[in-house]
Formats: sequence, structure tokens, C-alpha cells
Amino acid sequence: MSKFGYIGPAPTQTELGANKGVFTLQEAHQLKVDKEWSKTGPVVEYLAVAGGGGGKNGSVSGGGGGGAGEVRTGSIATSIGTVINIDIGAGGGNNAVGSDTIIDEAGTELFRCKGGGTYNSRPGGSGGGGAYGNSPSMGGVAQPDQVEEAGYAAHQDDGRGYDQIGHTGGTAGGGDGRNGAGGGGAGAAGGNAGSRSQAGGGSGASSFSAWASATSSGSGNNYAGGGGGAGFTGTASGADGGGNGAFGTGGSATANTGSGGGAGGAGYGNNSGSTGNGGSGGSGIFIIRFDDGLADPSATTGSPDSYTSGGYKWLKWTADGSVTF
Repeated sequence: MSKFGYIGPAPTQTELGANKGVFTLQEAHQLKVDKEWSKTGPVVEYLAVAGGGGGKNGSVSGGGGGGAGEVRTGSIATSIGTVINIDIGAGGGNNAVGSDTIIDEAGTELFRCKGGGTYNSRPGGSGGGGAYGNSPSMGGVAQPDQVEEAGYAAHQDDGRGYDQIGHTGGTAGGGDGRNGAGGGGAGAAGGNAGSRSQAGGGSGASSFSAWASATSSGSGNNYAGGGGGAGFTGTASGADGGGNGAFGTGGSATANTGSGGGAGGAGYGNNSGSTGNGGSGGSGIFIIRFDDGLADPSATTGSPDSYTSGGYKWLKWTADGSVTF
């Protein structure tokens, strides 16, 4: 027996389909609460990336690299005339986590991507921050945003990062070098530091090259790499837009990649470097695509870049904005 009262064929009530049949007002209200009432606009696919975490500053020795922001993809069934708001996460500064990228529909949050982690145990969306210090220590864990089951159908997403897990920042091996490990990336864990060796950032998400190519975004067609560590005697590189570890101030990540910042202060222990802050993480990005036979949105804000490629229309936001179909 059907859960809902109806006349004629059994009703369909899915986010991507239509609600057919005759429903009571109470039933229609409950479907709206459950985000299963039919939508009247196009279904769009999205790619969202949060801001990357900042690198660790160094004084006596180098710090750990920043972790990558969460990468998420899925689909949204839009409603004609309803505004979808886009809040792009900023990259974290020295010793700071990245900011979340948040998407809401008429003020109701659909989902968010968690910002990247910073040094030691600070968790992040797709990558935790790299560890540092003269005692063995673990890197930060990946901690993507969790989506409650009630919201699952609303945006066709499982609530986790790019590969369902994300990756930790590298560990610090300890010893007298106080060396920094690499920040975790969306595609791989950050490198582990030895007693007198620093390590590089983990690689970014490589599964979205079509998105990156079509919209001229990412770094080497990848998103959300980890920042490089800095050590007693040298520096290590970030990955896929992640900042490099440096003598003095760490390198900042490439904007709108969600990658982590590089660590600072390398080489201070042997007098070849200087005290320096960690580099900033890269800001996030939000991209949608839909069939190129469909009409353009009725309104946008935030000056998104538009493209047509591969049978799709693409819109790319690198700053806060909105879209209405």
C-alpha cells in the first residue's frame, strides 16, 4: 500500500522526478520538509572546493604544510525563481584552517565543504595539516562535512570528500631537526618528515580534469593539493597548487584551488634561514554544469565565468555569488 493517498497511478516523489497523483496538503508539506517535492528547474551537476589550510610558521625550525580543503561533487535539482547562494571559502592564513564553502537555497543550507587543516592535529576537509617538531607526532586527519540522511536526496551527495575518505597530513619523525611534514591532499596523504628531513604535500584530486579543462581552473587539472613542509636544513614542495615550504615566509597556495599553504622558517637551525610565517591556503571554487540545450539562468551574481564545452554549459564562481534559474 502506498505511503501517500492518491488518485490514479501510484505517485512518484523523488528529488529528480515528479510528484504525480493527488496529495493532501499535509502530505505535500511533508514532502517539502523532506526535500522530496518535485522541482521545476533543471538538474545541475556541481563541483565545490573549500579553502585550504595555512602553513605552520617556523622559528627554531620549520613548520608543517597546510591541508587541502574538501572537494565535493553531486547534483542539485533547482526550482524556478529560487536563489541558490554561493559562499566561497577563503584560504587559511598562518597557522589557521581554511574556511568552508557553503551552498544554500533561499537561506536553507544544502551542503558545505570543510576547510583544510593546519599544522599537527588540526583536521581538515580533504587534508589534515602536516606535523612538525622534535618529538614524533601525527598529522591532522581528514574530516569532511557529514550530511544528515534527511538531506541526502536534496543534493545527491554522500556527505564525504572526493574519495570518501580524504587524507591525513604527514607525520613528524622527531629527532633534533624539528622538521615539518607535508599537508594532506585530496588525492594522497602528506609526506612524512624524518629526524632531519622535511616532506612535501600530498597530491590533489585528479578525477575532475574535465571540469578543470573546461573552466580553466585547478592546478595542472587537479584541485586541493597539500602544502610543503619546512625543515632544519631545507624545504619541500607543495602539490597541485599547494604552497612550498620556504626559508623565511612559506609560499602561498594558488588561488581557487583549495590547496594548502607552505610552511615557513626552514633552515633556522643551521643559521641559513630565518623566522617566518606559514603561507596562506588557496581559496575555494564552485562550478556547475548542465545540458547546453537548456536555457541560461535568469540571474547570477558574483560575476561567474561562463563556458560551453562537451555538450554542457559551465558556470564558475571564484568569489561569493548566487544563481537563479
